Amino acid sequence: MNPKKIELWGNIPAMEYCSIEKAAKLLSCDIDDILHFGAIGAIRLGVYLDEHSCTLQVFKDNENLNSCA
Repeated sequence: MNPKKIELWGNIPAMEYCSIEKAAKLLSCDIDDILHFGAIGAIRLGVYLDEHSCTLQVFKDNENLNSCA
């Protein structure tokens, strides 16, 4: 089986999950660069929380817009 390659970043195998450290190594950049790519919408960032309880709070201009558990 030959995994698909991501054209944008060159010869990188398609993955469902990749740690931010591994992504930075694969792309030969810093973790801050990965966060920047996510902030400008060049890539989609996500958080994997396996079997952990969490709360999501979204803030804009110091105002709590949404809170859910």
